[in-house]
Amino acid sequence: MNDISRRTLLKGCASVLCTSRCAQITAFTAPFFLSQSQEAKAWVMAALAVASTVASMIAANNAGDGGIGALLEANYKTLQEAVKKLDDIQSRLSEIYEKLEALPDEIDRLLRQETTRKLQVELMAVVRGYGEKLNARDPAQTDQQWRRDPVTQRDIANLLFRLQKARQEVNVQNLLDPSTALVATSLGYVEANLQNILGYRRYEIASTISTIYLPWLEAILDPNITNSTAGYTLAANNRLAALMSAAAINPVGASVGFRAGEQGTSVTLSPVEQSLLACVGINDYRPKKTDFDDMGDCINPKYTSVPAPGANSVASTGPDDPSGNSLTFLKNGHQLSTPEVMRLFGRTSSNFPPLGSLLTDPQVLANSDVEIAFSCNRVRGRVTSERIGAKDRLMSNVSLKEGELIEAGQPTGVLMLSLSKSEEQRGTAGGSGMVSDTSCELQTQDMVDANDRLSRMRAMGRWAEAEKNYSDLSLLVDQINLERGRIAYGGRAMLACEVTRQSLTKLVDDYA
Repeated sequence: MNDISRRTLLKGCASVLCTSRCAQITAFTAPFFLSQSQEAKAWVMAALAVASTVASMIAANNAGDGGIGALLEANYKTLQEAVKKLDDIQSRLSEIYEKLEALPDEIDRLLRQETTRKLQVELMAVVRGYGEKLNARDPAQTDQQWRRDPVTQRDIANLLFRLQKARQEVNVQNLLDPSTALVATSLGYVEANLQNILGYRRYEIASTISTIYLPWLEAILDPNITNSTAGYTLAANNRLAALMSAAAINPVGASVGFRAGEQGTSVTLSPVEQSLLACVGINDYRPKKTDFDDMGDCINPKYTSVPAPGANSVASTGPDDPSGNSLTFLKNGHQLSTPEVMRLFGRTSSNFPPLGSLLTDPQVLANSDVEIAFSCNRVRGRVTSERIGAKDRLMSNVSLKEGELIEAGQPTGVLMLSLSKSEEQRGTAGGSGMVSDTSCELQTQDMVDANDRLSRMRAMGRWAEAEKNYSDLSLLVDQINLERGRIAYGGRAMLACEVTRQSLTKLVDDYA
């Protein structure tokens, strides 16, 4: 892999890593909630993020020469410190490999190689055995005496044999994935140290590095090799670009900050912490209605309009209509008595409205929920009053936040997206906290029951569509976070390999 393309890929990984100015994600203000998908997959990204953190530790440690210089300078104390750091790193690697083995996605199958796990276990055992030899050294011995001691030579030769055997199994299988890469970055230093103690000549050590480790690291860093760390990272980067594009064309995604680039440029993201997800409303309304076409003489009835005292209906008999005329008032299916009718209209028997006005004046019965059944001049019918009911509204907001993933109280340096939506907010048109009706889908329905209105609003097109778009975006955000985790892990593993490659190259030059 040439330096330019390597730098380009490493630079591309930086977009998912947090800078020093990046703030920790704070708790969402209630009542926002993460989707079940995000909660279920959070541990996967956490595992990848922790792995990427360990990769950074390795890169920092390998910026030197892995303790070889300390050995050449007979600086025993510095060598002990180098091996202790290596032991700490291998302990962390052992922990994260256990987590990586549990990753459910087939994409991460490369990270679950059993051979790599065995190599890492063997490497950790060798490093610890190496450390035990250093710690058990007789203080009375000089560095030279300790190195030439037959017991030291025997034990170190055994450690080297175990290390080379495990390494050869990995090389035969051509394992180049990020998990193997992190082991490879430490392996070369340890093998060179052991060879040094056993008295290998400089050109032999340089040859091991040049013919085994440098080609191995170059292959790990080659994006043209599908199963390489660079290939793994590049594939994750391509999937991320596709996911970002899908999020940008999702209506909810566009509302929370995903912006499609112009003329094929990449998608940009400026997270919006509160945006309207959906607003719907039902205007409860029932118009005045009669179920007959011609009221005939009922408009100017030939009878008195005074209610009959004590009767259960308002009835009267006109001189020209011996059969009589009658009015019956009903409310919610209940027939009203004369006193109830009087109270309803705020009238007395002396000023009770005539039948004609009850049938034709929309203001008389407006919002009274009263129906009139009448009989007049052989015309029978029913009048339903107009009702202007509640202007019911239902809305919900959506939020997208971006911040550094914190795992076990420690920052990982990896940026994570958190998509959430608020609880349903119900109110009346123009009420506190409600958006303008211009942002809502509205329907006018004869629907006096509040529960019926709620069910209807939840079934309205805009609400159902918004819920689906949110669900789709939630899955996209979940996958975006996973790809960011993969890029962070792969990118930092590449960085560790690049640092190691440069250090080992310098070491070969020094040995030559």
